[in-house]
Amino acid sequence: MVIKWYLTKLGERDILTIICTFAVIGIIGLIYDLCLLIKRKIFGEKYLSKYEQWMQSSSDEECYQHLLRWLRRNSTRMMDEMGGNRIINFYDQYSVNQGMLERYIGKLDYLISKKLWQLINPFVWLTRTVRLILLDIPFWMLRSVGLISVNRANRIRNHSLSDKIIGVITLLGFVVSLITDWDSVVKFFRQIFRWLGLISID
Repeated sequence: MVIKWYLTKLGERDILTIICTFAVIGIIGLIYDLCLLIKRKIFGEKYLSKYEQWMQSSSDEECYQHLLRWLRRNSTRMMDEMGGNRIINFYDQYSVNQGMLERYIGKLDYLISKKLWQLINPFVWLTRTVRLILLDIPFWMLRSVGLISVNRANRIRNHSLSDKIIGVITLLGFVVSLITDWDSVVKFFRQIFRWLGLISID
């Protein structure tokens, strides 16, 4: 088997380096995702605040027009970021639009807290790296050459089925590593325990 042959060619330090590299890349990816979510939340809260001010500024024509211009300039970005939770009507149904914006910001709060928990899960670190290799980079390349739209790429990347497939691939890769070269895995964990001081160095 190719995988077994490859693993047998790797030394203990090589396996450790590969796993640590995958973990570090995954952590960086999670931090990047977290920063994007926080940035989107800040913009969403700003947009909601401007929207509320605009609806309440009808008595001040200058302020009304200034806020309206700001909302128009940023409405495309806001709707792109909201995705499926788009604003139905920019001018009417104020309570509906306000509610959609508030739900969107609430969803971002949930995603941010979820991402923070993922930062302490080593399996998620590896999964994030696999996702980067199999989804993020390929779809970024397809978007760059115009073969797929940003919205469609995001829908595919963020689909629950994509997450399940990536999770299965990561789990299978981990299990295959255990089965094909158990001795190297044992050596790796022995080295980890030595570093942690849990066992004495022979």
